[in-house]
Amino acid sequence: PDITYLLDYHEVHLLLQANPDGRLRSENGWDWRKNTNYFACSQYYHKGGVDLNRNYDFQWGCCEGSSDSECSENYRGKAAASEPEVAAIQKYASKIFPSSQRGSLLTDMSTENATGIVIDVHSSGELILYPWGFTWDDSPNVEAFETLSKRCAFYNNHDSIPGAKLYTVDGNGMDFYYGTLGVASLTYELGSKFLETCDDFTETVLPDNLQSLLLAAKMARAPFLMPFGPDAVNVVAIPSEAGTRDPVMITAIVDNNRFSFKAGKPGPKTIASASLFIDIPPWEVGAKPLQMSSSDGVFDHHFEEVNITINTAELSIGRHLLYVQGLNVDNHAGVVGAVFLDVRSSACQDNYRKCSSNNDCCSMICETSTGYPYCNADRRQKTRLFDLSIFDQVTGGQSLK
Repeated sequence: PDITYLLDYHEVHLLLQANPDGRLRSENGWDWRKNTNYFACSQYYHKGGVDLNRNYDFQWGCCEGSSDSECSENYRGKAAASEPEVAAIQKYASKIFPSSQRGSLLTDMSTENATGIVIDVHSSGELILYPWGFTWDDSPNVEAFETLSKRCAFYNNHDSIPGAKLYTVDGNGMDFYYGTLGVASLTYELGSKFLETCDDFTETVLPDNLQSLLLAAKMARAPFLMPFGPDAVNVVAIPSEAGTRDPVMITAIVDNNRFSFKAGKPGPKTIASASLFIDIPPWEVGAKPLQMSSSDGVFDHHFEEVNITINTAELSIGRHLLYVQGLNVDNHAGVVGAVFLDVRSSACQDNYRKCSSNNDCCSMICETSTGYPYCNADRRQKTRLFDLSIFDQVTGGQSLK
């Protein structure tokens, strides 16, 4: 259900390889980070190319975080965005993100309601980096970035630091996305090796980071606000399939303390409330919150088990998507959790009841070919069920040949 609402209400753009030529060299055993622009350091084939993560058009070449020597592995290129890979990425990103989310001054903050998040995936180091990377000075949105990165580190337990504290890099992509477009941007330094083995990747790197990346996607709607709020997790419908006259209890955990222990945790905030939304998520027009209750009767902790019982008589037959969102005492709403609820006709257990469509019959077939429709329990053979009284009237009790 979480994946469903992400794809229903968000855009996910995957740029699977930003440096294809350099990647090919790495696959052939080179310890390589640049592209393969042979006009750079043309006298030495094994040193040529431009470091693409020092070629972006933001603070390019400003701060001794790159090299102007063509043969250096940190060569920034002859000009900002001189490389076709970087120029293409910048153009693409500028089309999909709003242009008015941050002013042009280094001291300008991105607006609180800025949307979108960019994850730049590197190897290695088991780190989550956030702006700035070109200077040790704090970014204007440093508190939000600290909180966002520590929330994402909850699942992979990575260290969370500003990029420059690893080492200074000017003209990098992470700073471009935030500095130019006002987008929340993070760099994931995955794994413990520059070239991971396939076994290490599938058994460790992937499972350690997949949930972290999913959480980042959930916060993309409001990345400078949502990390301060509580997560709604373990959302369950009991039962998950119910008739139109059956009560259904929705339970969830609302937690405002899901930060990496390694990253250093901010003080958790007390939960103030939790709400259930049926079919329409909380950010959409027309969303109607239903107040949930704390299991112990009072909201007084950063961790709350919540529940609500709903009446399915008011729901149409079919699948519904239910959303839970928590709110803390600072009025910060958090990450949404979701669950499916399937509502079926209360009379579905009767294999011989009349029907008008398959929706009336749950997992059965509405057999209408006889002219006298019934719910048919055998979906595979679609056996016809006849009303014998009509059969007798039509045939006079004689067998058909």
